[in-house]
Amino acid sequence: MLRRALWHMDELVALHGRGQLTAKNIIKTCFPDMPKPAVYNGAAINKFLDGIDTAVYKKYSKDTTGKLGQIASALAFSGLPLKDILDAIDSGKPVPTPTYSSSGEIALSDITNTTQGTRSALAGDLVRPVGYEKDGQVLGSELKGFGFSFPGKERIFTNATDCKGNIKTVLDNIDNLCGKAHVRQAQTVMNALSQSGIGDNMISLAKYGIKANEHTAVNFSLSRNDETGDVTIRYSSPEELPFSFEWTATINTDGNVTTTPLRFTD
Repeated sequence: MLRRALWHMDELVALHGRGQLTAKNIIKTCFPDMPKPAVYNGAAINKFLDGIDTAVYKKYSKDTTGKLGQIASALAFSGLPLKDILDAIDSGKPVPTPTYSSSGEIALSDITNTTQGTRSALAGDLVRPVGYEKDGQVLGSELKGFGFSFPGKERIFTNATDCKGNIKTVLDNIDNLCGKAHVRQAQTVMNALSQSGIGDNMISLAKYGIKANEHTAVNFSLSRNDETGDVTIRYSSPEELPFSFEWTATINTDGNVTTTPLRFTD
């Protein structure tokens, strides 16, 4: 739903300006490929999206070309209608992502005044299995998991096996880097380090025939601008991989984020 909204953000803003930002109008705007539901609500959206997932998995369940993984990733992270995703994959073109998810400014902050929920969500992501493969071959079999670099600190690794104990240290470092007064900034930084913040990477990798595991291993380097208070995250590929990628996200003290496009090098 978030990705669909990002594709149609300008239209949603226009609806708001006219005082017409209703559930019905939001669904009609963001889901033009959705059959007219009996009731315009979240349940109708879930039913529609679940139906697409079911149809795709049924059609490609025995496919050995890796197309199922590409489609599933694109459905989850691009927000495009299924037809557009299939057209892009079949033509060999990259699956586009919403304008507002790769540039500009968006707000990714919770409405609460605590990081408890986002800490728990990020902690859950950092113990997920990570890995990559291509043509059935494991890439970077010595991956250590997620690497975190904080100013003046030794590099910290977290993974699903022997580095679980480092997660609290990572979370505490994020809180300290943002400062106790900047809760929304800390929330957004944690979101940006979770699956919701790095999921687009899976689509880019799928274009090159690279399949990600349950989660994508990434190195994170965090820094803070002492004048503005902005926190910048540099995302990059672990050195064990035979390919490289990088992009950045800068989060200001209000929780707004500006990103640079992902760069991939074969």
